[in-house]
Amino acid sequence: MASKFLDWATKNLLCGSGANEDKPAAVEAPPAEASDAAEPAADEPTAEAAPADPAPPAAAVASADAEDLTPPPPVNDTADADADIPSPPLSAIDGPAVPAMSSKWDGGALIEAGELEGLRLLGQGKVRDLYEVDEQTLLIVSTDRISAFDVVMLNGVPGKGKVLNQLTQHWLSLFEKQGLVPHHLITADVAEMPEVCRAHASVLEGRSMLVKKLQMLPVEAVVRGYITGSGFKDYTANGSICGITLPEGLQNCDRLPEPIFTPSTKADYGEHDENISIEKVIEKLGEEQARAVEAKALSLYKAVAEFAAPRGILVADTKMEFGLDAEGQMVIGDECFTPDCSRYWPAEGYEPGKEQDSFDKQYVRNYLTEVKFDKKTPLALPEEVLKKTIEKYTQIFSILTGTEPKL
Repeated sequence: MASKFLDWATKNLLCGSGANEDKPAAVEAPPAEASDAAEPAADEPTAEAAPADPAPPAAAVASADAEDLTPPPPVNDTADADADIPSPPLSAIDGPAVPAMSSKWDGGALIEAGELEGLRLLGQGKVRDLYEVDEQTLLIVSTDRISAFDVVMLNGVPGKGKVLNQLTQHWLSLFEKQGLVPHHLITADVAEMPEVCRAHASVLEGRSMLVKKLQMLPVEAVVRGYITGSGFKDYTANGSICGITLPEGLQNCDRLPEPIFTPSTKADYGEHDENISIEKVIEKLGEEQARAVEAKALSLYKAVAEFAAPRGILVADTKMEFGLDAEGQMVIGDECFTPDCSRYWPAEGYEPGKEQDSFDKQYVRNYLTEVKFDKKTPLALPEEVLKKTIEKYTQIFSILTGTEPKL
C-alpha cells in the first residue's frame, strides 16, 4: 500500500498544483497571456473507492456563517472592482518565530515545509507539500512557491500559499452549505488537528488542511465560460475545443454562448496536459461517471460565476479535480477556484479581441518574458514582481470574500 501511494504522490502531487501554469496547448497560459484553466496530475488510480488505499488531497471547510451562493447585492460595483486593495508590505510578512527544523524560508516566504517530526513527507508539488498523518488522513501544506512556464522559481511570494488555502476553504464551505458537492476536508484549523500537527502550528497556521484520503479520478475537469489561452488556439486551428464545435467568428476572450466542459489529461511531471474530448473521458471513467464529472463541474462553475458577477468579476475558466471517498461518493479535491487554477477578470474594461487584466501571476509571466526567460532555468524574482503578484492575489480574495486573508 505504501508503495502504491508513493507512486500516486509522484505522479499526482508532483505534477503540479494549478491551472494557471502557462502551457502553449494545455490549460495554461502562454507567454504574455492570462493563465489557462487546467494543469497536471496523475496516472490512473482505480475508479472504485477503497478505504485502505490512499489518494490525493482535497479541500474545503464548512462554516456555520458562510454566505449563501445566491448572488448578493454588489459589494463592489464594477467601477470599483479593479481598485487597489492595500496589502501588507512583504517585509511585514515574517516567517514563524520558531520554524520547523528543516522548513525553508526566504524572508517571509515559505519555500518548503520540510520534514515535520511525526508526519511522513510523501512528496512536493509546485506549490503544495503532502504528508501522511495516518492511514486515513493526509495533511496538505500550501507553500509560497510560484511557478511559471512549468518552472518553479528560486524565491516565493510571501503569503501566496495562505491566500490559496483560505480561498479554497471559502468556496468549498459555500458549496457544502448549498449542497452542491461534498468534500473531504476534516479541518483547516490547526488547533483542531492531531497533536502531531499542532506541534508544527508555527508553520501550518493558515496554510494547511487535514483531509481524508481519496482515490482521484484521472482527468482534469476544465470549464470555460470565455474563449482564451489554449482554447482559443485550438479554436483558431479547427473551430472547436475538445471536440465541441463553436460558432464562427469568435474573438480572443469572447464570452461563449454557454459554459463548456473541456477536460484534459493528467500529465506526468514535467510534461503538459492535453485537451481531450468527453468521449476520451468516457473511455477512462465510463459513461455514468464521466457525465457526473461533467455535470458537477459545470454546475460549480456556474455557481461561482453567478456569485462573482455582482462583485464585478468575470470567471473566464477554471480547473477542478474530483475523487472518490471510501463510500464511492464523488467529491471535489485539491484546490478550487483560486487564482492558481482559475482565470479571474475585472468586468470593468472587459473587451473581447484583446488580452484582459487578470488577478493572477501575470506580473511574473510578463517579467519573465521581458528578460527572455529560457523556460528551463529557475531564477529569483525581483521584489517588485513579488509585491505586485501578492497584491493581485489578496485583491481578488478580498473582492470575492469581503474579508482580508490572514497572512
